[in-house]
Amino acid sequence: MSRPMMKCGHSSNSYLSGNKPYCLICGCDEIADSPELDLTGRKMRCSDCGRIAESDQNAALFKYQPDQEYDKYYCGCYGWD
Repeated sequence: MSRPMMKCGHSSNSYLSGNKPYCLICGCDEIADSPELDLTGRKMRCSDCGRIAESDQNAALFKYQPDQEYDKYYCGCYGWD
């Protein structure tokens, strides 16, 4: 199951009390009108190292950018701590 998309463009990366999806990056607690995306054919690029992969709503720090060539995410290139 995909994490819901938030109005800020990030996929949910945390939860508030009551299991409400939340974006820690932007402080957004509003779910997008279309919480599931069709990412067929889209690519995402790591914000740090530039690695390119198939867009995945469940990727770490995923941000959908429909007006850009690539969506954003973090591939783990600098570790997870």
